[in-house]
Amino acid sequence: MMDYLCPLNKMIIKHGKKQLILLLCIVLAVILALTFVTKAYADNLKEIIEKASRNYQVSLELIYQVIEVESSFNPYAVSIADARGLMQITRPTWDWICRDFLQVSWSFEEDSFNREKNIIVGTRFLAWINNYLNKHANELNANHNDLVLACYNAGPGTVKRYGFRVPPFKETQNYIARISSGF
Repeated sequence: MMDYLCPLNKMIIKHGKKQLILLLCIVLAVILALTFVTKAYADNLKEIIEKASRNYQVSLELIYQVIEVESSFNPYAVSIADARGLMQITRPTWDWICRDFLQVSWSFEEDSFNREKNIIVGTRFLAWINNYLNKHANELNANHNDLVLACYNAGPGTVKRYGFRVPPFKETQNYIARISSGF
């Protein structure tokens, strides 16, 4: 505890209490502003998410949680694996869902950052995962909802390879924990 206080005491001595309090207020204001922006993005997407939820029988809470964890409601998010948009869809998944389930010719390059199209593709993928797991219900060795999230994060083939269990990947386990706590 003393090791932690020593740097804090040094900052107070060097910069004074007033500057430190001002800095803490600025940090708090930034955190509150980011919370407000995230809430505004979520409210702005409400109609799109409600429609996708109804069309594909996927819970509103799940869609919101996936978007929050995947992109923090940033429609222009891009991962190192080139997953894109609000729901962080990869090119193969985008092309497959658009072609085989939506029968649309939406371009990954041009349309993956479109909020509505990204949510439709991501939600349709979640619906497919749910149906896929229902077809394998007698083989599941973990909670159904956890496996939906594991399939979304690590891929359905990976979940199947691990015997319909949550794969032993820290990223996938953390992903499930973050989303499960919210819905």
